[in-house]
Amino acid sequence: MTNLIVIKPHSFIDVITNSSTELFVCDAGRDVETVKEILDNIIKGYNIMTGGNVSYDDFFKFPTLFNLKEFQEWKKSERSYRSDFNTVAGWFADNTSEEDIMELRKSFIEYGTTNSRSDFHQRIIDAATKNGKFDSKLNDAEIDKIYDEIITGVESKPYWWNEPWKYHYSEKCVSELDGCILVKGSDDNSIPYELFDIIETTLNSERYHLG
Repeated sequence: MTNLIVIKPHSFIDVITNSSTELFVCDAGRDVETVKEILDNIIKGYNIMTGGNVSYDDFFKFPTLFNLKEFQEWKKSERSYRSDFNTVAGWFADNTSEEDIMELRKSFIEYGTTNSRSDFHQRIIDAATKNGKFDSKLNDAEIDKIYDEIITGVESKPYWWNEPWKYHYSEKCVSELDGCILVKGSDDNSIPYELFDIIETTLNSERYHLG
């Protein structure tokens, strides 16, 4: 899992995540070049404190501006690898996509939300177990069956049905990232733990644990 920093320049809301699944929401209002400069200065300070000689590229990739329309077009295509889009697709739910909403609902049918275990858990296990062995096709078929039952036959939908993205492990949606600046770590765990508080303080951020 790679590091990611998300910065929204115009609304003064920034989001920074890293591979230890922390999320920072910050006051900023800066452009890509300014964000790069701030991070460069943090690294210079880090080198002074540690006696090291690391550069920006050792910790971060160059910031990119996230465009929701381009992201959605990428999702509909063959999804050739794009570091920023692959990271966003893995972290954030897309509440503008019917396909993503369906996938979230089916995930909650199978596993439940971060708040509670699925009410259908035992039913799915029973249906997917044949001769003492788990069958993934039977598992998926039972999930599809429950999904259809909820759509057609249940007057009172589960509490997470109408807005499932609110119960995703990251409550922030892809649509909220439109116009944000994304800064990914150069590699897994590339952002040192010692810099978390420095980044948080410098960008006046609040930190949330995602994992």
